[in-house]
Amino acid sequence: MAETMITGATATGVTGLTILSAQKVIDMADRIYLLQPEAAPLYVLVSKLNKRVAINTTIQWLEDDLNPSWSYIAATATSADTSLTVTTSEGVYFNKNDLVKNPVTGEIMLITASTTSAVTAVRGYGTTCAASAASGEWIVIIGPAFGEGSLTTDLVAKSTTTSQKTNYLQLFRKSIDVTKSLANTELYGGADRNNQRRKKGIELMRDMERSFVYGEPRLDLDTIDSSLAYGPRRTTGGIDYFIATNVTAVGGVLTEYDFESFLRTLFRFGSTERYLFCAPLIISVISQWAQGKLQMFPKDKTYGVQIAQYLSPHGTINLVKDVLLEYQNSASSTSYWGGYAYGVELENLAYRYLQNRDVTLETEIQNPGDDVYKDQYIAEIGLEFRLEKTMGALTGVTG
Repeated sequence: MAETMITGATATGVTGLTILSAQKVIDMADRIYLLQPEAAPLYVLVSKLNKRVAINTTIQWLEDDLNPSWSYIAATATSADTSLTVTTSEGVYFNKNDLVKNPVTGEIMLITASTTSAVTAVRGYGTTCAASAASGEWIVIIGPAFGEGSLTTDLVAKSTTTSQKTNYLQLFRKSIDVTKSLANTELYGGADRNNQRRKKGIELMRDMERSFVYGEPRLDLDTIDSSLAYGPRRTTGGIDYFIATNVTAVGGVLTEYDFESFLRTLFRFGSTERYLFCAPLIISVISQWAQGKLQMFPKDKTYGVQIAQYLSPHGTINLVKDVLLEYQNSASSTSYWGGYAYGVELENLAYRYLQNRDVTLETEIQNPGDDVYKDQYIAEIGLEFRLEKTMGALTGVTG
């Protein structure tokens, strides 16, 4: 057979003057780069700062509060009315001998009796005269004023009841399957089994992050397939489910005034520091008008999570960009989570894991004789969310 001949200098890719492509050594990096190596900032910070073992797949905690001080007038009252209707079921907030003030009119009243949804009062008890009160005006309990020589029978003990909160530990699993032939083949970028483990580990954190943000608690005692002997399925509730009191719906462009208004509600209770997990859009908006109030934290002090600190008169906000606060829908201009931010007091969040069931990589769990290596990440974890009034949500930001 005649030999293939090349006339002239050999080259890398010219027709008729090229060497075999198999002869060329590929210039391949010694690692495979991942697009989203830090996809779970909430999960990372909670798991590092407040992790506790659980001894049951159902986690519960108790919460209590001080006696309420505010209610509002539910029906218009004239200056002569001594019986005032208040918010349904909130008449029990008031005791005989309580002084109550209407901030709108300035009037102080002395409570002489109360029922479930009404109070009886001496009107104009201070120097400010009695005045008509409109439905919806708030009144605040200043405190009791007892007469000299008052008896113990005048004292009525009232206190709030302790409430029980519940969430569940969710079972997460992520598998890695590699044939034994591939596992023993030398590859650019390193062994595929190690690369798959790394990818699945990040994907697992991403799944947990989304559950800690969007999840809702459920205990499902039914099996999806009656032919399989599955036990109960549990899902864990996240911060979006639990936050209900302090929700500020912007519904448009976020201004500095809007942000400060949100912070007033966010810092009403609790400490003077919060973490605000923001959609990228909100980070961009804040950075435009708050550059003089921002400073960066070194990553080595925040477990690799980039944090910008915003100093406010209400307290310190640690801004964290969470790329999972997103929503992609080309048919709609609504941004949904892309315009959300969640303010949390990390001390009141806890990463709970069932004993001996924190995130674990189990290797070679394939059946004997299978010509594959099968590994899995497995974890049974959930979120404990305490004192909801110390948290808040900012929603509907579009620019």
